[in-house]
Amino acid sequence: MPPLDRDESRFAQATAQMLESGDFVYIHFQDEPRNKKPVGIHWLQAAAVWLTGEAGRHEIWAFRLPSLAGAILAALLTLEIGRTLFSRRTAFLGAALLGSCILLSVEAVNAKTDAVLLFSVTAVQLALARLWMAAPGGLRPGPRPGARSGAGPGLGWALLFWLGLGLGIMIKGPLTPMVAGLTILALGLACRRWRWLGPLRPLLGVPLLLAVVLPWYLAITLEDSGFLMRAANEDLIPKLLSGVESHGQPPGFYLAAHLISFWPGALFAIPAVVAAWRARRGRPALAFLLAWLLPSWLVFELTPTKLPHYVLPTYPALALLVAWAVVDGSAWLRGRLVRLLAVIALLGGLAIAAGVVLLPLRLGDAEALGPALVAAALV
Repeated sequence: MPPLDRDESRFAQATAQMLESGDFVYIHFQDEPRNKKPVGIHWLQAAAVWLTGEAGRHEIWAFRLPSLAGAILAALLTLEIGRTLFSRRTAFLGAALLGSCILLSVEAVNAKTDAVLLFSVTAVQLALARLWMAAPGGLRPGPRPGARSGAGPGLGWALLFWLGLGLGIMIKGPLTPMVAGLTILALGLACRRWRWLGPLRPLLGVPLLLAVVLPWYLAITLEDSGFLMRAANEDLIPKLLSGVESHGQPPGFYLAAHLISFWPGALFAIPAVVAAWRARRGRPALAFLLAWLLPSWLVFELTPTKLPHYVLPTYPALALLVAWAVVDGSAWLRGRLVRLLAVIALLGGLAIAAGVVLLPLRLGDAEALGPALVAAALV
């Protein structure tokens, strides 16, 4: 496929210029500084292009490999989170719903930050889920990966947490820490439990996090002392204050957009969240997923600048809640409200079917018989 949007072209061009110039600290787009995001995605793209021998050829597929890997790993980590919280059947369905949803399917072949960001979020949330479920009141113990005697409980999950935070910061700044922090805060306030965070070992983890993120931040500050301030003033702060680049949308935009972007899980997404909320007491797994989903979703809805992919870090929690409701909570499927909401969600499928026909026509392909047949099958 050709480049999908202008942002993908900008990311790929900036990475190509890194390879050509040999400057892997300062990000440029043509002759202008690109004070938008940290350098992490450009390093990953540059490594993918170099390893595939595509340096200098500017083939977009090579720049997309980190996004593809990030999407696959995010789905696999969602599977592991689901196994930590629920049955293996529920975990598989949740991971499948995430991996097959429209939004992640698009981001997996888009040379931008969002699929790799989702990988960092799921890595951090897996560590939190294991520690949460291992604490008193959880469902099962959470031994650390590759545990050895004398290493102490939870060390592997602590390392995963801090390294995942570091990766997330290097990819897209504060997003991964925001999701993790809101999850921890919501769980602590709702359940009045804080001791489960002890195995995160901040005295070890914070220096590890700084070792990941500080070298580039120090290097870019030495080269351009105003880089971080401009990045905040030109990219982050304007999005928090108003709609940027005609992307302003009212609250509720993501709720409406999920009918398409989270398809097919959108069929039962709203009823699943309602059912989980009603059943949350005494269910630490549901409490964890709600703490992951609701506070971050609310922040995204209240932020004036909105694009469909901004809310992607919450989709693993939503997918696992839908899977739980379908597999383990079948009684709620008989409710009249559920049937009504499922009919509304079907509109998302009809919109996707219409897009299969209309997009080729809009992009200049007059031979739309094939897409029309696919759309008919989708209907």
